[in-house]
Amino acid sequence: MALIDVIQVTKVFSSRQRVHALDSVSFSVDSDEFVVILGPSGCGKTTLLRVLAGLEFPTSGTCRFHGQAITRPSRRRAYVFQEPRLFPWLSVGTNIRLGGQRDGLTELVKKMGLAEFSSVYPHQLSGGMAKRAALARALASEPELILLDEPLANLDVPTRETLYPLLTEIWQNGPACLSVTHDVDEALMLATRILLLSPRPGRLVHELHVDLDFPRDTRCSAYQQWRKTVLELSMEVAKH
Repeated sequence: MALIDVIQVTKVFSSRQRVHALDSVSFSVDSDEFVVILGPSGCGKTTLLRVLAGLEFPTSGTCRFHGQAITRPSRRRAYVFQEPRLFPWLSVGTNIRLGGQRDGLTELVKKMGLAEFSSVYPHQLSGGMAKRAALARALASEPELILLDEPLANLDVPTRETLYPLLTEIWQNGPACLSVTHDVDEALMLATRILLLSPRPGRLVHELHVDLDFPRDTRCSAYQQWRKTVLELSMEVAKH
């Protein structure tokens, strides 16, 4: 049985103006995968993550976790937002502890490179450190799945380069990961499988099993060939 099953999910928002966000999307995620959903801005990527988190409900179709319909949020499916969303009045350490009562929390904070920053407040962190704190808070609940909404957005290139191996290590030593992005390199640096969505309404148009070894090197010829392939497919999809 797959960890996650998305079955013919369609989502239409109709509060003021009708927006057809997703159309008949189906896929599964196994417990040993790092799946990245790649698509242009506005194609329904974040909406799909919110449905999987139990924060939204599909207009039709269903999402299942361990075979059970997802009807509400669960700490077993941790959600990391585009912005860190740390409580500004709490220290970094306290923010992380809100994720759950986890044995070895001190070790987790150390592993995330935050041991020296536990007592400071979120506004004193760099963008990369704030992302690490948000990831640590998600991991504190010991989830089976982490949902990542553009986890490296708005970060400078050197910071992104330090977070790629961290995200890979998190996946290799713990939960499955499902991330969304519009950045081809981010997808290729992280994914064991890429799901390519069309412009809105988002439809699953390509599924790519990425056979590159970790850690990934953007300079190698195999990576460059993969990058060319994904870019060409993305541009082709954007035309329709």
